[in-house]
Amino acid sequence: MFRRIMISFITVVMLAGCGQDTASVAKAIESADDLEQMLASHLGSSTEETANVLISLLHLNPDSVVDAKAVFEEGDTGRMAIVIVSKDNDTALETSDQLNYYLTTLKNSAAQYNPDALKLINDGYIYTKDNVSILVISDDLSAIKSELANYFTK
Repeated sequence: MFRRIMISFITVVMLAGCGQDTASVAKAIESADDLEQMLASHLGSSTEETANVLISLLHLNPDSVVDAKAVFEEGDTGRMAIVIVSKDNDTALETSDQLNYYLTTLKNSAAQYNPDALKLINDGYIYTKDNVSILVISDDLSAIKSELANYFTK
């Protein structure tokens, strides 16, 4: 009898948790434009890359990318911002892994060819939230982290 009461109690508790509002769990972003512009403001004179270039560069599945933008500061500074909007949260995590691999490659390359940019690249920041993955290499990471936190809590 005690076992039936406990099973009933556990079932009620589990079902009560299922009634929570899940609409605020994820903020689906559909365009990288706002984020790219916000991050580009922390770079000097830069050039923009399109989604096709980023998909190829990062070896991403084109069907998993909703939008992608990047800005690379001109010169050999290493400063950049890459924003990838994926079709869902799981794909964004996979994209984050690819960004991490790319950052590791940049670190190895900078160690061999550009020691001036190595410290900056070593501090590269990867941020994943909802369906968005971001890689930023900049002098002003604390301001960027603050802006990203504000952007995703709107």
